[in-house]
Amino acid sequence: MFSFARATATVLVLASLFFLAALVSTPAGAQSPGHQGKPRSVVATPVSTTEISLNWRTSTWEQTSPHGFAVSVRKVWPFPAQPSSTPACEALNRSGSQDDLSRVATECVIRGLEPGANYEIQIVEQFRSGDSEPATAWSGTFVHRPTDLTIRADWSPDGSAVLVGWLLPANRKNISHHGARLYDQHDRRVGSCFRTISQRPSCEFARLADGGYRVEAFTYGGFGVVEPLHGAIELRRPAPTLTELDLEATWRSSAAGELFINVSWNHIDGASSAEYEVEIRDEECEATATETPQRITCEVPIANYGVSYPVEAELSGGNIEQTLLIDAPPPHPAHPANVSVTAVAPFSADVAWDHPEGSNATSYTVWMSNAAPCSVEGPFVGRQTCRLDGLQPGTSYVANVYADSAIGRRSIETIRVRFTTAAAPQFVVENLCTDDTKAAKRRDRVVNSANTRFEAGVKKAHVKLQDKPKKLERKIAKLKKTRNQRIQKANQTFNTTCAN
Repeated sequence: MFSFARATATVLVLASLFFLAALVSTPAGAQSPGHQGKPRSVVATPVSTTEISLNWRTSTWEQTSPHGFAVSVRKVWPFPAQPSSTPACEALNRSGSQDDLSRVATECVIRGLEPGANYEIQIVEQFRSGDSEPATAWSGTFVHRPTDLTIRADWSPDGSAVLVGWLLPANRKNISHHGARLYDQHDRRVGSCFRTISQRPSCEFARLADGGYRVEAFTYGGFGVVEPLHGAIELRRPAPTLTELDLEATWRSSAAGELFINVSWNHIDGASSAEYEVEIRDEECEATATETPQRITCEVPIANYGVSYPVEAELSGGNIEQTLLIDAPPPHPAHPANVSVTAVAPFSADVAWDHPEGSNATSYTVWMSNAAPCSVEGPFVGRQTCRLDGLQPGTSYVANVYADSAIGRRSIETIRVRFTTAAAPQFVVENLCTDDTKAAKRRDRVVNSANTRFEAGVKKAHVKLQDKPKKLERKIAKLKKTRNQRIQKANQTFNTTCAN
């Protein structure tokens, strides 16, 4: 029992002596050999052209918090690098105040730095047992950003363009480059430009579609940090003027009496789209331009035959939104008056009529089912005549006479007139020879052949020249002359033969 108590006392005395020896061997204010803590998650962030914010998470030692910190800063760019210094770092604790540094400070702001420079920053935390190991972060300050950003839109045949200009700051320290970037409405970069410090601060972004764009003008200091100047622009290509567009609309009528409105306009350089649409009432038509410039035409059917009031046509596409008021179509022309047939011959006849005063007819047509038609074009005054050629001798015909307006609208009433051509002419040849000789037979064959060729030639001419009345008239006259010359020559030959 005595031996156990005595041994326990001896152990306690030795432990006390060992603890006292340890206290004596550690100088006051020195870091404990076992202290390995340092600030964690250190982040340095540029705040301005002369300030950097430093954030970190504190370390702990023996369940105690640091009572302070120390910051050292060394400029590493631009050269020459500078030795470390200890600038003031305004400390903020968790509550945002500066009056209680016994609490954990997690942020401080370093001030008085050089614009556009890069720094190595070290921070140590101070404990009662000594300083922590240093933690290192790197950051830089902003260079001064551009001023007076200007953005202007321009247009060309290849598409829209954005012209960007800016001014360099008065303090250009450490600025090596400057430039601009362009982003579309989906925040995708669509262009950028860089300029050296000696180049003009402007650039152009071309071939752009209409839409919204964001612009950044920036300065750059080597490894420094860019702080851009922001701007925006909305590109909307201006619509062409009415003079450039030359929008017009005309009425058209088909042979069946259906009405159409024909709308035409110019597709010009710089149009944002080549797709167009014309809408009139409940009808519409679409058109696509295939080249620039180009005249575009689009025709819309009008269901109501009896349109007698103005209608609206709406044209859209190619950055155009235009409404055109179209006058009511002209009325049907009056039908021809006092129609008659004159100068009836075996192979032709003249149809005549009076042009009604005030009629809007621009042409008249005489049509027959079994012969080529004839037509005359205005302007008209008084009595009009149209010659029908290529007819058959001794044949009955029905001629239909109608008028057309400028848009193709036909007179509601068609005037019909009946006539019969004269019989074919009989060429009587004086028979100087009393006997039925071979010469008479030869003469008759030539006469019959001349008449047959003439009739065939007239029919062929009508087929080829039915739309060219003047040329047809000259051709028939030439055929008549040729026929008469052959018959005259045959008679002369026969008379000479008989005289001998």
